[in-house]
Amino acid sequence: PCPDEAAVLRYLAGEAGVEAFALEAHVDRCALCRRWFAELARTSLGLPAVAVSDDDAAGPSLGEHLPPGAEVGRYRVLRVLGSGGLGVVYAASDPRLRRTVALKVLRTEVARNDAARLLAEARAMAKLSHPNVCAVLDVGVIEGRWFLAMALLEGGTLAQWLAQPRPRAAILQRFTEAARGLLAVHRVGVIHRDFKPSNVLLDAHGTAQVSDFGLSAELRESTEAHGGTPHYMAPEQRD
Repeated sequence: PCPDEAAVLRYLAGEAGVEAFALEAHVDRCALCRRWFAELARTSLGLPAVAVSDDDAAGPSLGEHLPPGAEVGRYRVLRVLGSGGLGVVYAASDPRLRRTVALKVLRTEVARNDAARLLAEARAMAKLSHPNVCAVLDVGVIEGRWFLAMALLEGGTLAQWLAQPRPRAAILQRFTEAARGLLAVHRVGVIHRDFKPSNVLLDAHGTAQVSDFGLSAELRESTEAHGGTPHYMAPEQRD
């Protein structure tokens, strides 16, 4: 069920404890709560509110979700894995290489304005091959909609994994793996800028891999632009 306002405010104040991981797992799946969290976060940071129409609050239209069997370039959609503000992620088959991939497709209404973010994500992820960084396989545009093909990781997100009680040693292992992924990314001159448990994926063996570089930037670039998730921002970035 969607969380109540008290739970969200505890989360934004950093007082949710273990409950935070379950909230993040829910927000990954719920477009309405993503927008609600964003508005409460802006209010708590003293930022001006942004008007949200009823259509926006209802989340993406069904027309934005490609049905099973739909073709995106050479890829064939199998099922929806998740959705976010910019696009929808599908499990898709790649008949040429006979494998299944995660296919991130931008929504129609944001494709023109945010295609640069998807391309930046692909370039950032393609700079290295590391066991703790989700591999990018392909990027392209078809019928005006940009897509990104990535390795399909079936273990869910670290936020979902943390929603259940885990041994301390296992938690330390997952976060150590994620830290190694971030270190590898930093070594090729990229900063993530939106690192959080819901942006870390687990493979079939439970190994953590850092993903979702849509807000990344090269170290030599200016990082003054706002970006990230308020609850996970460094204080100086949030201020």
